[in-house]
Amino acid sequence: MNICFLVGNLTKDPQRINNTQMVRLNLAVNDSYTKADGKRPTDYFDVIVWGKIADTCEKYLSKGKKISVTGKMQNRAYEKDGQKRYRFEIIATDIEFLSPKAEPKAVEQDPIWEEYDEDCPF
Repeated sequence: MNICFLVGNLTKDPQRINNTQMVRLNLAVNDSYTKADGKRPTDYFDVIVWGKIADTCEKYLSKGKKISVTGKMQNRAYEKDGQKRYRFEIIATDIEFLSPKAEPKAVEQDPIWEEYDEDCPF
């Protein structure tokens, strides 16, 4: 059975591929342990998203946002400069947005009304 589950942060904004229904996400996932130097190793994954989920990702996600991805791993072979190369990608079936929504900007109160707020009976 081929199932992957990842939680990480986007390393760049989602990229639409050649005006298709496909969007590519680049995900950085920190390892669960800390090395002797105090740093946590990080792995980087290419995530492919299709259809309406891709549209939603492109619209609402941006660099630095935390997401969880459920999908399957795919090995793709291609040729470059006459050499056969391989690329591993995660084909997403579900994306969950984990970063909190941006807070709406606070409306500043006009200083002239501050003195009246205390005395206002309603």
